[in-house]
Amino acid sequence: MTGSLRTGGVFTTDLALVVQSWDAWLAEATGVDEAEARGRPIGELFPELARRDGLARLQRVASSGTVEVLSPAFHGYFIPCPPRAPTAHFTRMQQHVTIAPLRSGAAIVGTTVTIEDVTARLDRERELAEQLNSPDEIERLAAARAIAAGEGDATPLGGALGDTSWQVRRAAAEGLARGDDASTAVLVAALRDRHRDPAVLNAALSALSRSGADVVPILLDLLASPATDADLRTYTALALGLLEDRRAVPALVRALNDADANVRFHAIEALGRIRSREAAAPLAAIAESRDFSVAFAALDALALIGEPSVAPRIVPLLDDELLQPAAAEALARVGGEEVVGPLAVLLRAPGTSTVIGANALATLHARLEADHGEGELVADLARTLLSPAAADHLRAAIAVADDAGLPALATVLGWIDAPGVDETLAALLPRYPLRRSIADVLARRGARAVPALLAALRAVDAETRKAAAAALGRIGSATALDPLVALLDDEPDV
Repeated sequence: MTGSLRTGGVFTTDLALVVQSWDAWLAEATGVDEAEARGRPIGELFPELARRDGLARLQRVASSGTVEVLSPAFHGYFIPCPPRAPTAHFTRMQQHVTIAPLRSGAAIVGTTVTIEDVTARLDRERELAEQLNSPDEIERLAAARAIAAGEGDATPLGGALGDTSWQVRRAAAEGLARGDDASTAVLVAALRDRHRDPAVLNAALSALSRSGADVVPILLDLLASPATDADLRTYTALALGLLEDRRAVPALVRALNDADANVRFHAIEALGRIRSREAAAPLAAIAESRDFSVAFAALDALALIGEPSVAPRIVPLLDDELLQPAAAEALARVGGEEVVGPLAVLLRAPGTSTVIGANALATLHARLEADHGEGELVADLARTLLSPAAADHLRAAIAVADDAGLPALATVLGWIDAPGVDETLAALLPRYPLRRSIADVLARRGARAVPALLAALRAVDAETRKAAAAALGRIGSATALDPLVALLDDEPDV
């Protein structure tokens, strides 16, 4: 390959730093040909090496056998020569240099110096960094996207995390999420030093959560450092939760005792995200404190973790009007058949408590059915505990419920043997979003539901008649046979 097509060259010296080889690329780049270079001390060819510590580095490698790497960011160049192409930013070629010992067997006989021309890359990086500071949003966005795509050093993207344009901030975060050491250092520095800027904070947290780098040890140090202020501890706990790494659990459990309420809150949320069962006991203690600022979050975290051993500690919180919704939801997520009774008690009172209890019982039923095929155990237990008064409370709640709240209320009402239950459920069949689930509830009630379903066969709405017919078909009642045959004759589509 000719020198003009390459981006770097190599020369070697003996122990006295006399040039032994000098390739064509170096001859072209420096204007010193091989015949002129070979046999002459490198310091004689380029006196600047002595002034810029170059000779000392060569001597150190020759004597110690170590390898030294010179980054252009700190050293610029090793061999002084002009850029090989026009550049707006440099008067000297920018070089990445590796100095290694030259060996013959086990003996060091000199040095090998590899020089890479990185001028064009650094020129482009400077250009992109300047564009990131442009008043033109389009230019800033183009620069951020180019750097994010790998065109240059990601470090300038740290400044763009606080850009006024959300598109530029997003591009910067995407670029810094690449996971290399330099990008990670920029993100951690942004979190540490600029966390009071909401734009920077959100972008840095987003990038850290998507980064492939292992930032957990760094974040744990931040969380534990006495020099870290409460705001930074808060956002560090938040970041650890987003990463969902179990190594953070011990530190987050310790943070539950932090002097700052915000730190405690975000530590609780983080433990819920990580779903660590070892955190369940301390979280249950926080819930038991009934401290409104953190007890809700603790119950939500316990619901996510799903540790059944804490269920008995949650049950007493059902008596707390403020905590009741979160406590019931947590019991539905962590409990088993033993929590059916405490949840059923909620349906003794009309209004909100009935809705909360029904939602929790329906959730518990669905979870145990999906996980263990034991959902009907919940229904059977509830049936023995729920009175006709509970059915009245459920009917009253159904009368004012929206479509989102009705399925749970209808499911639990369907477990109760009480007058008017089937008529209440059948009256919901015309509501399109609920039709299938209501038909399922009625079908599970069996023969008790047949009269109400037969009445629904006479509904004005054809879809309601179809749903009623389907439920009757599943029940298989002989009483329904003649009406179904008549309907088939009159309305084949139904």
